[in-house]
Amino acid sequence: MLEPPPLLSPVLVSVPRVVMTSVVVPGSPEVGASPVVRVTSVAPVSVAGAVVAFPFMLWIGLPNWGAWPYLLASLVIHVGYYIALVEAYEHGDLGLTYPIMPGFAPLLVALGSSAVLGEAPSLAAWAGIIGITLGVLIGVHCGLGGKALVLFGNDAQKARYLPALARGEMLAVLRTGSQDQAADMVVELLNRGTHPQSLWDACFQAAAEMLMRKPGIVSLHAGTTTNALHYAWQNCHNDRTRRFLLLQNASFLTLFRKASGANEGVLVDSFEPAAAGAPLDPLLAEIGQDKMKAAQQSLAWLQSGGDAKSFIAAAQRLIYLKGTDSHDYKFSSAVFEDYRHLSPDVRDRFLAASVFWLKGSGAPDNPLVARTREALKA
Repeated sequence: MLEPPPLLSPVLVSVPRVVMTSVVVPGSPEVGASPVVRVTSVAPVSVAGAVVAFPFMLWIGLPNWGAWPYLLASLVIHVGYYIALVEAYEHGDLGLTYPIMPGFAPLLVALGSSAVLGEAPSLAAWAGIIGITLGVLIGVHCGLGGKALVLFGNDAQKARYLPALARGEMLAVLRTGSQDQAADMVVELLNRGTHPQSLWDACFQAAAEMLMRKPGIVSLHAGTTTNALHYAWQNCHNDRTRRFLLLQNASFLTLFRKASGANEGVLVDSFEPAAAGAPLDPLLAEIGQDKMKAAQQSLAWLQSGGDAKSFIAAAQRLIYLKGTDSHDYKFSSAVFEDYRHLSPDVRDRFLAASVFWLKGSGAPDNPLVARTREALKA
């Protein structure tokens, strides 16, 4: 029996792999589905590999028995890889997870083979490996995935994926870029056909993230400024002026980030909710103790079906009772107004982030409320 050529072995591995990736959990990988369900999104790729492999297997026969332990090991590793891949996409930023997971795989395999097996690739192979890795990095950095979707995607694909892709690209620049880079990204995304809602979503997320990283007067004003410029954008009917307002807000946010020192820290679009959401009253009490824990509990409560209106009403009441500064009222009014203007899939995280400036139920009443209570007792 003929031995399969070395380049054919990855194709043959697709045959058992398609069985597992299709059977792990049946169902279609909808947005918001669990990562285990979404692992089935790789099944079409494996099906295509199996279709290509089958005629060759008729020609060369099955691999020798000695190869089957390696095929089974590859099967297990690939299933684990796919589950880890969709977990990373679920919880991480696309611009970070995509280069690391698929993009660095050839490089990591080559390094591992050299260190563990003593199989050193040739110079030509190293050039190809490095070229693949750099190509993925450059493609993600330049937003080539989004551009390909614009050029070749159908209407359903564009409606489903483009808003999140554009929001991720804009948020990445707001996290690390300059004011000019932020403005350039706004122009690029608008010219690409991105709806302004995705860009405003990114701006609101960036402002909320700054507050989580560096709670203070500067990061607070990143949020209230975004609120004011978005209000002007909503009520302006001159397209040129509306574009300038969006450009101005994006550029301002990079300056707020630098001034507040909120360059590193928690990511608003991927911080983990608490394992179990606390009831609303204990959750509000936690705000005065541990802000990050309160944000995680708030996110868990909202994601488990908690009523955002009840959260907002309770938090607003605490501002009236506990607030001692005009910024308390200004910030809470802006956040609770902006919540309604965000896309549904980012609202919960935005509202949960607001606890970094809201008042907890354990805080003392402000002097006016304290005097009023004393007067009523008398």
